[in-house]
Amino acid sequence: MKDYLRKLFDSIIIKAVLEIIICFAAFVLTISFIQTFIQKATSLDTTIILLISLIITIILLFSILIHQFKRYIWRYPRLLWSYLHINNKYTITFESRTKLEYTKEIEYKALSNDLVEINGELWWTGDKCELSLLKSDEHTFSNTYSSNGHCKYTINPIYNVRRNAIKKYTVYATLEDNSLTMQPRHYIYVQRPAKSISLVLCLPFGVKVRNVKYTYKTKIGDSKHSIAKGKPVVSGGVKKGFVCYTYIIKSPKLFCEYEISWEWDNE
Repeated sequence: MKDYLRKLFDSIIIKAVLEIIICFAAFVLTISFIQTFIQKATSLDTTIILLISLIITIILLFSILIHQFKRYIWRYPRLLWSYLHINNKYTITFESRTKLEYTKEIEYKALSNDLVEINGELWWTGDKCELSLLKSDEHTFSNTYSSNGHCKYTINPIYNVRRNAIKKYTVYATLEDNSLTMQPRHYIYVQRPAKSISLVLCLPFGVKVRNVKYTYKTKIGDSKHSIAKGKPVVSGGVKKGFVCYTYIIKSPKLFCEYEISWEWDNE
């Protein structure tokens, strides 16, 4: 996990450190000027002048660090994490062309001893989104909200979650697309570190699709990068009778969007 986090933060840390070095160099020159000015304008002892310069340097450096911290937290607000994701699985299952089920299986690791809630939401481009179930013996639902294509919820641990504890929960939602307006894409935008993410699209034999693609893009507005064409797998077990496409992303990049897209075979 430490190596993984280091890779995630490398680019952010390097940028911040470079900016701090540049600012610090500018302030060193400023301090040198102030020190020279004090020496010429006063008859203070050299030790006192050095002490005054050191105090000014510390204050300015502290101001720079606070400014940079606020700047990057404002730009990336989710850097203040209280938990990390481990292995997450997001599944869309078509019961028919207009009736679907969405399943969100989450495994997370607490980073603090005061984790009291986990907020989540789902945006749906079809007609209706309705939260139906939470599967967990250690969590409860609260503040659930469903309106048209937007579902919001809060997950609350029943027991105190200690730091480094690993917990799981699953959220279910029922979806409808009677007007056939849904966008043929299943995606996740990574806002929190995770070891692995799986996007799964499952369709009954009667619902046909073509040109299934696995893609990603590094930022909003960026062009999509194709990874591979989806390979259908006939599913067994509880999904018997379905064809499933699974896009597994190992060590997903922070603030990137990963997607399964497709075209309807009858369009």
